Amino acid sequence: MISDDERHLAKIKEQTLNSVAKKHHAKIHFFASEDLLIYLNPLKQPKATEKRVRGYRVKVNYKTDNNTGKQSSITTIIMNALHKK
Repeated sequence: MISDDERHLAKIKEQTLNSVAKKHHAKIHFFASEDLLIYLNPLKQPKATEKRVRGYRVKVNYKTDNNTGKQSSITTIIMNALHKK
């Protein structure tokens, strides 16, 4: 959950944690918008690298085939939406 108002975020957190099973608490995060960016920054994918292969410039993008790929694409979408504000 993301909220700029700390009191609102605290109330939502309290109600959510009371209604959700304890085994799922580790999967739920509550952030102020600035804190979300700090949390998401380490999850950014590396930028494309440019190499020379047989005299041609080649741009290389590496992607993983596990759940982090899905998470990073969701992260990218959220980061782009927050930067537009």
